[in-house]
Amino acid sequence: MKKVSVINFKGGVGKTTLSLHLAAHLAKDHRVLLIDVDHQSSLSIVVLGATLWEARVKEQKTINRVFESFCNRKIPMPGKEIIVKNPIFERHKRRSYYENRYPKLDFVSAQFELDDTEIDLASTSYGNPLLSEWQKRTLLSEWLDSIDASNTYDYVIFDCPPATKIVSQNTLVASDSFVIPVIPDDLSSRGVTHFRGLVQLKIDEKLAYLKKTANVGTCQSPVDRFPMIRVKG
Repeated sequence: MKKVSVINFKGGVGKTTLSLHLAAHLAKDHRVLLIDVDHQSSLSIVVLGATLWEARVKEQKTINRVFESFCNRKIPMPGKEIIVKNPIFERHKRRSYYENRYPKLDFVSAQFELDDTEIDLASTSYGNPLLSEWQKRTLLSEWLDSIDASNTYDYVIFDCPPATKIVSQNTLVASDSFVIPVIPDDLSSRGVTHFRGLVQLKIDEKLAYLKKTANVGTCQSPVDRFPMIRVKG
């Protein structure tokens, strides 16, 4: 299973469009899980339509539950119930014409409150503070392990917010590689080199430091955590 984050800390460069088209293309021949981790939820509304997306939010069946499970220990880590199978078919009210358009594509939506949860994540800690910092950055990896994603999907695509905070760090930690979409102008491309250095020298190194100093054992290290970010390009 390959996991890819589509990310840039500048907005308006086509992250959501690229994420959707990449996932749809791969889903022609492979099993793909597309995950929206951007609180703006643009991808969720495009894929599910407003009505189905609002229903998922109301039922609390979004990626937000993965992160809420750390902030509020009364909320369990979700399972496969937050995944929408064949979302294009579901969006079009299960009309037969759409059933076999993208049958290998599954989807997990975001919600606006994910931004609030990220604030809670930053201020929440349990027991060993170093272990807490490790755990809050490997929540997505833990969830992927719990649903046996590596035996269910060939690709996981993350549509990330224009930021490098804890939620985005979760996707980067879980990913084999990341793609930085840019518009060919000075403003859009100015931060690409800095971003690559930020991931490799700050996020990766901090995670390695946390794992070592918090004495994280093998059983506490998710299988779907990639040890170091690799840039494709």
